[in-house]
Amino acid sequence: MLLAGKKKSTLNALKQQLNSAFSMKDLGEAEHILGMRIKRDRQQYTLHLSQEKYIEKVLDRFNVADAKLLECHCRPKDDDAANYMKNVPYASACGSLMYAMVATWPDIAHAIGLVSRFMANPGRAHWEAIKSILRYLKGTKGKCLCYGKGPLELKGFCDSDMAGDVDTHKSTSGHA
Repeated sequence: MLLAGKKKSTLNALKQQLNSAFSMKDLGEAEHILGMRIKRDRQQYTLHLSQEKYIEKVLDRFNVADAKLLECHCRPKDDDAANYMKNVPYASACGSLMYAMVATWPDIAHAIGLVSRFMANPGRAHWEAIKSILRYLKGTKGKCLCYGKGPLELKGFCDSDMAGDVDTHKSTSGHA
């Protein structure tokens, strides 16, 4: 169980209450949870969340080596690709990437959205796109989210393209 609070006395009282009702052990401050590394700097009032070890496990699991550019030109597949894709863990790779996206890598959301559209019927180009995302994560696995105290600054970004989808020629726009 993960407990958090502002006052140490309140936190200790809650721990004692829980300990009287349940058999439990105090493991101290959380350092890892659900594949995320937690690093605190109390003097700077910052909290860093990283999934470096998780990304390394995913990269090893799907045998991804050198980093390449991230792009997805997804055309319909042929019969040879259907046979090839029977032995590829496409849905599992999509799921692993989605977990990383939700936890600490929001920048891959658009790419994951593209490749997950083809989960029911993927082709070689789709698998190559998955491997490109994995290579991108390999190159950025040391990065983390950092939450801190101080003045909040709201930044916004937007982008769009005209008929950028090579399959449907639809336009795409997005913002963050």
